[in-house]
Amino acid sequence: MNTLDMSRYFYTLFGKAWHLIFILGFFSFSELRAQAAGHAIWSEWLGLYVSETGAVDYARCLRDSKGQQVLDGYLGWLDKEVPHAAGRNQRLAYWINAYNAFTIQLILKHYPLKSIKDIEKRTGKGPWDHRFISLGGKTYSLNQIEHELIRPTFKDARVHFALVCAAKSCPKLLNQAYLPETISAQLDRQARLFLEDEKKNKIRPRRLEISQVFKWFEEDFTAQEPLITYLNRYTPKELSSKARISYLPYDWSLNED
Repeated sequence: MNTLDMSRYFYTLFGKAWHLIFILGFFSFSELRAQAAGHAIWSEWLGLYVSETGAVDYARCLRDSKGQQVLDGYLGWLDKEVPHAAGRNQRLAYWINAYNAFTIQLILKHYPLKSIKDIEKRTGKGPWDHRFISLGGKTYSLNQIEHELIRPTFKDARVHFALVCAAKSCPKLLNQAYLPETISAQLDRQARLFLEDEKKNKIRPRRLEISQVFKWFEEDFTAQEPLITYLNRYTPKELSSKARISYLPYDWSLNED
């Protein structure tokens, strides 16, 4: 192969490669834009009915026809846009938002309630076991989304600061959607806010009274390191490795405004 032929060969080879990279990048960018537009519907609903403290105005949503219309629109979008082959952050944002949005729908369906646990008294089945979630032609329960899809797939204990069980002791419902490009920072902030909330965690350097969440999902928080080490990432006070740990009672009252 002479020099001219070799030049043409490499031009063709690398020209095609860059063309392919450009196309893949374009579709990736387009997909991110589509995801952002879809999750913007959820942000709209959250902005209307969720306070800065994470309290939800379920009653006003039910009185306001727009509330159910916007929520139904988002749930319909989730059903059509399951991101099976997307990047990690896209999938994680999708599933966290889906979990929280369908939890809201479940509460609205059974409202008024004093607690999400009242649903079991009415239906004979725990609220997290109802298979009412339609996504991409499959039907899920909240438990399936959390314990079969989110936890084993992403192995990120910070999800426990984002998934909301509609109770006052659970992490606050963020009043904006989780987005692929910001989700790590959002999860870090949720972790700090949760640990700073004296109603949910009482943090002292040598004495910790913490949420039952850390007991229920201990294996997630301690998979790579001791619990104290994990907590020290998100607490403003340096915790002693020998700090005594106890767990606060969990308030299952509805996270209602």
